[in-house]
Amino acid sequence: MTTPGQLTCSSRGRLAGVLGGIRSVLIVGSVSWLGCASAPPTEDEIQYARSMSPSVELATTPAEIGALERAASLPVGEPAQLEGGVVIAGPIYAAASGRRCRQLTFGSAQRLACEDPEADVWVFVPDVFAASPLEATEPAPTSGGEADPEGSS
Repeated sequence: MTTPGQLTCSSRGRLAGVLGGIRSVLIVGSVSWLGCASAPPTEDEIQYARSMSPSVELATTPAEIGALERAASLPVGEPAQLEGGVVIAGPIYAAASGRRCRQLTFGSAQRLACEDPEADVWVFVPDVFAASPLEATEPAPTSGGEADPEGSS
């Protein structure tokens, strides 16, 4: 005999299975909720994670740090005095990645900087058009359009 509000099932094992399933859902739900209760990452943790990305290069001097902070407002083609050095900025252009980028020159060193719209900052990125040391070397002498493997002509 059942009383009002009492759950009835055809077998006791079936009721235990239903209650076990409900218990599992409650445990998983509470564990998920606890996982979301952790503190959000700090600004330093976010910058560290970004700096570990292969698409971001770190600023290594005070002048580079200052240039990134002012990258959007640096005058084009004019030397700008920054803490620790001078930078000459190229024009801002729309890159194929959808970001705004510009070349920054520090003495004889050139760096490519692009705006990171998610973080609202400028970062250095690898310059895929810069010549590698292998490309900058002179080609091997050729005779008749083919490379001479022994180096003699």
